[in-house]
Amino acid sequence: MGTLAARLATALLLLSLLGIHSAAAYGARYGARKAETPVQKAGRLRALADQKAAQLDAAEQIAALLQNQETDAQTNLDAAKDEAQAMAVSWVQAKTAVDSAKAVAANARKSAAVARKTVAGKKRYEGYSKAQAAVAEAERKYNASKARREQADAAYAAQQDVLNQLQPSSNGAQPGYAQAYSGSSAYTREQKKGKELKKKADEAAKEEAKAAAKLAAARAAAASATPTADDQAQFESVQAAEALAAQAEAQVKTAEVEFRAASQSMKKVAAQVSAARGQLKAAEKKREDADRRVAKLAAEAQKADADAMAAEEDAGIRAPGSEGAPGEDEDEEDDENDDENDEDENGDDGHGAGAGADEWKPTNSATATGAAGATAAQTEVGRPLMVRDAPVQTTSLLVTDTGAAEQPFGEPQPTRPTQPSYMF
Repeated sequence: MGTLAARLATALLLLSLLGIHSAAAYGARYGARKAETPVQKAGRLRALADQKAAQLDAAEQIAALLQNQETDAQTNLDAAKDEAQAMAVSWVQAKTAVDSAKAVAANARKSAAVARKTVAGKKRYEGYSKAQAAVAEAERKYNASKARREQADAAYAAQQDVLNQLQPSSNGAQPGYAQAYSGSSAYTREQKKGKELKKKADEAAKEEAKAAAKLAAARAAAASATPTADDQAQFESVQAAEALAAQAEAQVKTAEVEFRAASQSMKKVAAQVSAARGQLKAAEKKREDADRRVAKLAAEAQKADADAMAAEEDAGIRAPGSEGAPGEDEDEEDDENDDENDEDENGDDGHGAGAGADEWKPTNSATATGAAGATAAQTEVGRPLMVRDAPVQTTSLLVTDTGAAEQPFGEPQPTRPTQPSYMF
């Protein structure tokens, strides 16, 4: 409890100190405001109005830049929408092509199925095709058996040549030698081998004869199954319908590939449109915020200018109801007074060499734009210049070169300075 009470007391002390400090700061500012002269107040308020005007100008420039960004974002969105529109047309065309290709393929399949069912000679033509295949298979078997038989005959003939070489009569031996030699082992082996080869050759010949018979039967069956010209035409029409169906299926696949590509492009363009729309919304929000800031600053600048004009009127540096810089409404009256003074003092028409040098009158200067708030006001040729300091001046006395002091913007004194006068 003690710790909590101590913390509470510390917090209250800090708050009281902060309040005292804030009150002291406010009191200092209030005292400074109360102590300033009307001219200082007018200068301060004019500087504040110039500051608000500068802030307004900067805010308007920023708003213009943001407006350009919003315009660019709108242009990008329009371009993305145009691209999306064109892509949508391509997507619809691709989808239509897919649907059309599928319809064509379905019709082609139906036509082929109908053709296969309604052709009268289809079975006969298919039977002929099978007979032709049987003939080709029989020819293959016959050719294979013939090759084996020829190979067996060649082997038997070669063996017979070797056996003949072993007979004594071939070497010019006497009769009766062959009978004696025929009992030898080499001759017996060759003779036995010849018998085996002869057996294989006979078997190959039998297989060849069977294959030839089958080939002849297959050829006869094919000849009896040969379709008529009408059967051929009808079967070819079925083949054409099936070819069209296959072509239509290929077109469907191609159209589907193009449709998938168009769909991917459509998604990409849609994402671009969404991103462009988001950028536009962000640009619009920034521009709207800038417009609200411009409106706020415009109101503040207008109020600050009105306050400054009122203060300048109170200080006597602006004619009541006048517009523009202070002192502009009094130019014509000043010119008339100068002409009269020139004629009285110098006896000329106010345009001679001594014009404006006999008697002088300070002219109100226009407050320049900026934080300084000070400017120089130049009168007509031949008249002295009067420079007014910034609103932070500490005195408002007009000091002449003769040492005399007078209130600014008052009635001119008889004393005529020979040098320009300055206000400090």
